[in-house]
Amino acid sequence: MNKYFSLLIIFIVQVYSCKKTGADNSAMHIGTKPDVYLTGSLNGLAVYWKNDSAFYPPAGDNLMGIYVSGNDVYVGGTAFKTSTNAVAAYWKNDSLVILSDGTNEAFVYSMFVSGNDVYLAGIEDVLVPVVMGAVAKYWKNGTTVTLPETGSDDAYGIFVLGNDVYVAGDGNVAEYWKNGNPVVLDTTSYSYATSVYVSGNDVYAAGNVFNGAHFMAAYWKNGNRVILSDSSRNANASSMFVSVTDVYVAGFESNGTHNVAKYWKNGGAVSLTDGTQDAAATSIFVFGKDVYVAGMLNNGFSAAQYWKNGIPVFLSNVANDTHTSSIFVKYPL
Repeated sequence: MNKYFSLLIIFIVQVYSCKKTGADNSAMHIGTKPDVYLTGSLNGLAVYWKNDSAFYPPAGDNLMGIYVSGNDVYVGGTAFKTSTNAVAAYWKNDSLVILSDGTNEAFVYSMFVSGNDVYLAGIEDVLVPVVMGAVAKYWKNGTTVTLPETGSDDAYGIFVLGNDVYVAGDGNVAEYWKNGNPVVLDTTSYSYATSVYVSGNDVYAAGNVFNGAHFMAAYWKNGNRVILSDSSRNANASSMFVSVTDVYVAGFESNGTHNVAKYWKNGGAVSLTDGTQDAAATSIFVFGKDVYVAGMLNNGFSAAQYWKNGIPVFLSNVANDTHTSSIFVKYPL
């Protein structure tokens, strides 16, 4: 595994953006363009964009998830604190809410808003028993819910439907938790789930499976695995979205020289970059008939961008070190 892939897969595995519905109500918004929201980093500073305007939440360290409800913008990630440890946090309209006390490192990887309830998934490093290890957890309105351990656990994606809370991650193998109860998706070592989406009675999860030589991008529908990528090259599935019966998964796949940003629709690959430079897709959102994908392109520096129906849209200050981690699309009120 090359150095760039190793570093990028560590980053991408933290990007499993919040899952949400993509109903656009276009008949009610004729002539109105939707707003595109993204989270990421700009020159080492936590940032989110609304269309092409950049906003910097106070004390932001790293933003990993975004959700827009009504006129309220929620972003989740980590925040600076006086201690040396990163703290899990979210911001509502730039107002900071701290989730962890700073005793241990804690990280937020994904978020979801349901009604007045704010959910975030992540991990906290704890001493188990004499070395630091990750504990999967989620927070609901600031209250911590520690998920049952099944191994070295990580929580990457979260989805809420009614009273049910689904969290994707791994405990040495790919799994998700439903209301705290673990559901193993794959017994392949090593595998992990990065994203979860629920549609009707079907539970979908995206993730990655190691075949002994390479990571393969995959998704599971009700526990049944679908391999998306070539088994002879490294690939990564970082985010998913389900629109009616169509399953979209975003990530990247190596062409042997560079990582190609792409998404898969119902198993068919759609390349977003030409493979001459390293690139990755980090988050996907389907809004009506339009497919929005957040990502990055490494052309000597990391350039933040997103694609709408395969056409790249570059964000402001792309000449600097930037990346995007999650995307949300919504009509203005």
